[in-house]
Amino acid sequence: MRLAKYIAVMGYCSRRQAELLIASQKVTLNGRLALITSPVDPQTDDIRIDGNPLNPPRFVYIMLNKPPGYLSTCSPGQEKGKSVLELVAVDVRIFPVGRLDKDSRGLLILTNDGNLTFKLTHPSFAKEKEYLVKTNSPFSSKDEQLLTAGISLNNTLGKFHSIDRVGECQYRIILRQGIKRQIRLMTKAVGRQVLDLQRIRIHSLTLSGLPEGKWRYLTESEIASLFL
Repeated sequence: MRLAKYIAVMGYCSRRQAELLIASQKVTLNGRLALITSPVDPQTDDIRIDGNPLNPPRFVYIMLNKPPGYLSTCSPGQEKGKSVLELVAVDVRIFPVGRLDKDSRGLLILTNDGNLTFKLTHPSFAKEKEYLVKTNSPFSSKDEQLLTAGISLNNTLGKFHSIDRVGECQYRIILRQGIKRQIRLMTKAVGRQVLDLQRIRIHSLTLSGLPEGKWRYLTESEIASLFL
């Protein structure tokens, strides 16, 4: 792992900020000025920022029931809206694991543990995410077959792992992919529109009665189950 990424994974700052620290000669690796391209071995290397050791972080694991209107980013950037971080009061730098778009709601994990983020978002792990989705009109049987067989989204084949009808225009959808705005784009591709999208599960973790707009720390057993 390169040094800048490791500093970010440790929760000290963003990768871009870490690169600026290194370029400003504020970071040493084993007693020498570090380079942005320097590889790092966390088990043996001595990393210091402004002369202070980069200590192992105090990992924080939070679940949030995100309301509509909030952005799943650390800084809104060009998109207008408030960050979900404004809903969570903690004294360490955390970031969302994956995203829920501004108009969507439901389960969002926030942490400073880069390893967990990798395990939950990298396609090779195929972690399930479950949603309740309301559309403006029902899918036909042909639509459902197409959605599970796959639809091309920007040169990527998007698939619903499963889709089950739970109401006239309501569906329980499970994904094992992480394509941006996947459900909305695939729904649009078959001539329908998403009216409401709520994520209710990420792998083993469910909303479990957490009110919308509220958050809590994960239990030790919940944290352990996310790594399985």
